[in-house]
Amino acid sequence: MMKNKKANMSIISVLVVIVLLFAIGYVVNIGNRECNDNNDCGSESYCGSDFACHQYPLIERTIVENNFLVPSILIALAIVIAAVIFKWNELKPKEEQKTETEPKVEEVTEPYYKSYKNNNTKLN
Repeated sequence: MMKNKKANMSIISVLVVIVLLFAIGYVVNIGNRECNDNNDCGSESYCGSDFACHQYPLIERTIVENNFLVPSILIALAIVIAAVIFKWNELKPKEEQKTETEPKVEEVTEPYYKSYKNNNTKLN
């Protein structure tokens, strides 16, 4: 099966050297870390993802106080004005009905239209 045993040994030795280099690099990387956990840092710092201790950031809170009194008064005033506009005919004082005495019309006993016979008699 294997015709050249020396060539196979050289490939295996190169692979072993590469694995050893990766293992040594990993051990050196772990050794150069400042911290591995928050317990490795002081009480006022934490262990970051770069394995170094960092100070806790100072968080500033901005308190916003909203005063909605003036806008609510304006909205209430607008609602009242709209209600007055829609009900204006019902709210305005009704004019007093004046009871004027109408002039009496005299009753006419003669008909307004005179008949044709009456006109003929006058013409003759």
